[in-house]
Amino acid sequence: MKNIFVALTLMFTSVYISTEVSMAGGQSENSRAKTAEKYFLAKQYEKASPLYAQLVSSNPKNYKYNYYYGICLLIAGKDKKESIPYLEVAIQHPKTPEDIYYYLGRAMHFTYRFNEANQLFVEFNKIIGVKNAGRWGTPQLMEMCNNGKQYLDTTKLAAITERTEAAAYDFYNKYVFNNPNGKLLSMPDEIIKSANASKDDGPTIFLSANGRVMYYSATNDETSSRDIYRVEKDVDGNWGKPEAIDKMVNGSQDELFPTCNSDGRILYFSSRGHSSTGGFDLFKTYYNTVTKTWTQPENMGSPYNSPDDDFCFVASSLEQKAYFTSQRETGPGLFTVYSMPYSNTEELPVAINGKFNCVGQPDLKAVHLIITRNGDQTIVADLMTNTSNGSYAVELPGPGTYSFRIEQQDFSRILKIFVSVNSAIIFMCKIFS
Repeated sequence: MKNIFVALTLMFTSVYISTEVSMAGGQSENSRAKTAEKYFLAKQYEKASPLYAQLVSSNPKNYKYNYYYGICLLIAGKDKKESIPYLEVAIQHPKTPEDIYYYLGRAMHFTYRFNEANQLFVEFNKIIGVKNAGRWGTPQLMEMCNNGKQYLDTTKLAAITERTEAAAYDFYNKYVFNNPNGKLLSMPDEIIKSANASKDDGPTIFLSANGRVMYYSATNDETSSRDIYRVEKDVDGNWGKPEAIDKMVNGSQDELFPTCNSDGRILYFSSRGHSSTGGFDLFKTYYNTVTKTWTQPENMGSPYNSPDDDFCFVASSLEQKAYFTSQRETGPGLFTVYSMPYSNTEELPVAINGKFNCVGQPDLKAVHLIITRNGDQTIVADLMTNTSNGSYAVELPGPGTYSFRIEQQDFSRILKIFVSVNSAIIFMCKIFS
């Protein structure tokens, strides 16, 4: 529909311009060009774009009109590919500003033509010099193009089953689940106070489906960037203090839109850092509840990521469906929400958080805990409970029945515990001496 409208607009304005020029000696074109340039310099690209469309229609070889119109389409257009023909005309003219190499490089980057983009960025760096390359961000863009060749595959875009355009402030309402892995909530006042957040910003948290873990993004005073914080309930059901997660995840760039799987151990987030292919990319990382460490963030690749901004991945394990949001295929102020089938095939260990309590000896907290799988004497875990409160955390190979052997100087007990596929099981071991 948009292409038809533009074609009709160009057809009628072409007739209008030719008539007006014959009567006014070309003054209307000059006036239109001045108005268009005024909008362009003010970065009002959406207003400048239709004026340059008319100017290019009547003067298809004018390098200035092609240069400005190409940049308008690149920045404010829905389809970045539409900018390329105009930028390619402009780059042929010796008087075109030298940053044409940058803008055409960006257009090639957005349209998955990574090798051509890198060639243009190399040429641009030669023109501006190495010292100025950082200001334009071309070294990072070249790295993103190389990442794009590794992680992006346009053939996988066919997996997307639904596209819904949404206003930037309303995109999350397009995520329609019966049983999501978690939910977005308004941030409690007590967390706002400690999160460098303001109520006016509408800060949010993402709460895991099991209700035991929540994540949010906030400015870190130490790094001056947006980092991800984690808050977890202890075995008594009390929320702990918010903690910035590992620097392996919280890099030098902003980390935004943290979400998670149903038990909070797989974290999904967006960042321009790590191995981004362009703008914000979606990443996932796994949290080990025993060692309290994170794995290296993994780029989720296509179709979730693109050379444009991609963020806010939320899935439903039961419905085997996922949503994510992107700036691709949209203009300023709008996002596109995508839906597709999703099944997490990773077989995670089963996380157990327990607490030892001896009814006959309430002061006894430290015991030796040895865990074997039923029918197999191979030890899968060997640990000591916390000396102050008897708590422990362990990850088991999978669902099944396990033998928990509790040893202490005065006694030894064996409990058989059935562990389901659902992780983060909380239970008490009550021992009568």
